[in-house]
Amino acid sequence: MYLLDADSMIDAKNRYYGFDIAPGYWDWLVAAHHRGTVHTVKSVRDEVELGNDQLAMWMKGLPKGFSISPTAGDATAFETLATWAEAGYFKDSAASEFQSKGDFFLVGQSLSNNSVVVTNELSEPNRKSRVKIPDACDHLGVECITAFEMLRRERVQLK
Repeated sequence: MYLLDADSMIDAKNRYYGFDIAPGYWDWLVAAHHRGTVHTVKSVRDEVELGNDQLAMWMKGLPKGFSISPTAGDATAFETLATWAEAGYFKDSAASEFQSKGDFFLVGQSLSNNSVVVTNELSEPNRKSRVKIPDACDHLGVECITAFEMLRRERVQLK
């Protein structure tokens, strides 16, 4: 199962898969969700729905099951992730910010559910002022790929 980061949708909407340019991308995400392949986490959905644009409207029109809420079963994964973020490598403000955002839940729930994180965020392992999703995933052994890699793996052909 793939769990989408907000930027994999926001960047697509703003740049290369605008709703008017590539509606097939958005249709595929919905179809893949109905097959149980694509989801996001509740905190990411909430973040996207705060927008006042076509993406927010699209997200609001999706079934609630498109996003996965955290459960008690995720607690160990969240604890492991928080311990890593607070271990002293990152600035305290970076660790706090990370734990208050959707990225924390995305990585933690992916660890707990053995899901693949889909993000266009780039690794910056030497950066101490911000926890990046690919670096958190790498540390925890969570697979992290780009939206383009997801589409290739799934052999999607947008028409």
